[in-house]
Amino acid sequence: GQSTEWSENGPFAFVGLHFAELLTIAFTPMTAFHISDNVLFGVGVDLAYSNLSLDQQFAWGSVTGNPATPPGLMGVEGDGFGAGARLGLTWLVNERQRFAFTARTPMEIDYEGDATVTSIPPPGALPGPLGAMVTPKSGFETEIDFPTVLAVSYGSKPSERMRFGVDFEWVGFSSFDRLPLDLGRNSVLLPFDSVPQGWRDTITIGFGGDYDVSDTLTLRAGYVWLESPVPPETLAPTIPDTHRHILNVGFGYEYKKHKFDVAYGISFYDDLIVSENVNPAYNGEYDIDSHLLQLTYNYRF
Repeated sequence: GQSTEWSENGPFAFVGLHFAELLTIAFTPMTAFHISDNVLFGVGVDLAYSNLSLDQQFAWGSVTGNPATPPGLMGVEGDGFGAGARLGLTWLVNERQRFAFTARTPMEIDYEGDATVTSIPPPGALPGPLGAMVTPKSGFETEIDFPTVLAVSYGSKPSERMRFGVDFEWVGFSSFDRLPLDLGRNSVLLPFDSVPQGWRDTITIGFGGDYDVSDTLTLRAGYVWLESPVPPETLAPTIPDTHRHILNVGFGYEYKKHKFDVAYGISFYDDLIVSENVNPAYNGEYDIDSHLLQLTYNYRF
């Protein structure tokens, strides 16, 4: 998932979203088998549910022409389902080395839900036919194209206690060219019917390893370089993204049938200066850090 929240009265009030959240839950049944003694093949389907929420302050004064008109809140929430496929191929070079290739097909999810708007001025204060058209609640529709993902990796086992791996990934983010917005009757309040995105295809390179300190304790560390798909021209506060370096550490502990894994990562973003954004309000200098924490529990029956 991805979530970003700014102060409602912060620097992007009335010109950008102060809350955006994209939640995706995927169920992926898969099967795998040996093509030969040292080649394995796996294939599966992705069945995904996704929920999208967006909220922004709305300047009714820009509609009525009266700056004294109290502002309101405009929000949309919708969900939808999508399906795709994935496959993997692993070549076991020998007992200590392997190469792997994985692929995930693109997935389109159509979202449907509700759009709400508050503090609507009296019909007589709205110009033209808007007074009879605008409603506190209307329908909401949009679609998001989730990208194709291709990856190759190499794994090595230098000793019985140590493992090491390198990954290279390509993601076809250029499929996310725009975000259409249909608010039903309330679409008349929008100055556009879609938000340009123009994302770019990206690559990711990472490596990591783990070491068994004992039969019950494993230590892990890794590094990832992530290329950002977001061009400065369409960058928005919802995803203030740039290229970044991620350092990760973690450990795993086993006790009888129980296994606990803890991982922590810190992202160091490149300096980001935006000067030619399609929305001039987004121009400026961005300083970003992020922290990632993962906790996993396994139980063997």
